[in-house]
Amino acid sequence: MRWLQVELTLSGELAEPVAELLSRYATGGIAISKAGDVSEEPGPEAAVSVRAFLPVDPHLPTQRRKVEEGALAPKPDSSSPFP
Repeated sequence: MRWLQVELTLSGELAEPVAELLSRYATGGIAISKAGDVSEEPGPEAAVSVRAFLPVDPHLPTQRRKVEEGALAPKPDSSSPFP
């Protein structure tokens, strides 16, 4: 089977939410690792790499669209009384 690797480099504080989003569609798994200088002290601002693996099959266009929609979805407004 062939796999499509999606890789994003972002701040450490965003790694878990992004990995959660990708894990919904990446049946091949998720990997999170430090990006850049490995001697850098870890922290919320340190760069990390989040990788997801999607199977290259007839469902790939749909899975890709869902990932894009999830990434672009508006964040809930915590001041709003509506969920």
